[in-house]
Amino acid sequence: GAPVEEYLKGNYGAPSELSPYFINNLYALDRSVTWRTSLKPRYDSGDLILLDRYTTSSLIYQSALIDDKNQKNEFIDYVCEYEYDKLGIKKPDHVIFLHASPEMLSKLRNSRKSNEGISGDIHETNAGFMNKVYENSVYIAERLGWHKVECIAADGTMRTPEDIHREICQILSSVF
Repeated sequence: GAPVEEYLKGNYGAPSELSPYFINNLYALDRSVTWRTSLKPRYDSGDLILLDRYTTSSLIYQSALIDDKNQKNEFIDYVCEYEYDKLGIKKPDHVIFLHASPEMLSKLRNSRKSNEGISGDIHETNAGFMNKVYENSVYIAERLGWHKVECIAADGTMRTPEDIHREICQILSSVF
């Protein structure tokens, strides 16, 4: 299979045994090919491109493997420079961070069907790592100034997709 798929199956070892730089490069090269072959032509023609995973996902997942704050920040800076400046992948004009508690996210993950690829994903099946990813995502969203959409209602339930969608549209209409 493709290198990213092999990694997600755990065929290169556990994430804790691998360099986050190695892991990021698997994704970065894949993103670079996708950018050049399908996204860039659409972007150049004026299309608005909205992605649910991008370099931002690697920033969150791979830097969660780094406990030292200075090393984490160094990695974040490296990924941004490598992908956006060196590889030429378009830096997102805006990032919308959908925030929910780890408990709610775990509940949502557990309700997914196993045929969606989650059962074999080495990240999604490790609750301790997913908590680190959560904490890291909040840190990075704040550090990089992402737009934050709270997905949990005041009563502790998940907001409806339509309600979340409305807020995302409000953000997009205010920035474009």
